[in-house]
Amino acid sequence: MTVEEMRLALGLGADVSAADVIAAYGALPTVGPIVTLAEAKLWLRFTEDEETHEDGTIQLLIAAATEHVLTIAEGYDPTTPAPAALKLAVLSHVARAFDGREDGSDAPAGNMRLVQSFRVLGI
Repeated sequence: MTVEEMRLALGLGADVSAADVIAAYGALPTVGPIVTLAEAKLWLRFTEDEETHEDGTIQLLIAAATEHVLTIAEGYDPTTPAPAALKLAVLSHVARAFDGREDGSDAPAGNMRLVQSFRVLGI
């Protein structure tokens, strides 16, 4: 997210410095991540202690999938619990990327349909 997008989201004027905008945006309360490492490992069918050397990779995939989903789901308010559709979109993206990490495969296009209801459309 750019500083200007943060400024708009917070309703701050151009007179507020970029540093103050970033600080104000960072101070917004959040409920937590859309998907946790434990949820992703369960979705990928790992047992709790199995394949712990993959945790870093899974966390990276969660972060990338979350960023991707949130670029589309502009209408999602991160101060509220994540809806099931967004969780499923992130988990599906993580699984596809995890399974296709050898060839760089990405989430299927149909996966993004789960996120469409959170888009903000303008003219």
